[in-house]
Amino acid sequence: MRIDPDDVAAFTEKLVRGLHYRIYDVPLPADVDVETYVVTEETWPALLQRVRVMTPRGVPPGFIFWRSVGEDSPTLAIWYFLIWGQVFLQASTMARPGSG
Repeated sequence: MRIDPDDVAAFTEKLVRGLHYRIYDVPLPADVDVETYVVTEETWPALLQRVRVMTPRGVPPGFIFWRSVGEDSPTLAIWYFLIWGQVFLQASTMARPGSG
């Protein structure tokens, strides 16, 4: 089944913004962009091997996520999501240039 990349990006951004709010109790600032990266069925197992060294969070087995946060700011982060062991998503957050 083919899924529109814009729909994947919107879904991933919703996950990132919602989890940021859940973790920090404040919204991710509007000047922070969420960039979704295409993860193909062929490449996600290798990425998953890399993130398994990080502490997983979520509600396994249906929803697991990992994140790596910048030292100076929680708005600078890389996010990884695994949904039902079938869908792997990757995103990053960063303030827009000139916004800070």
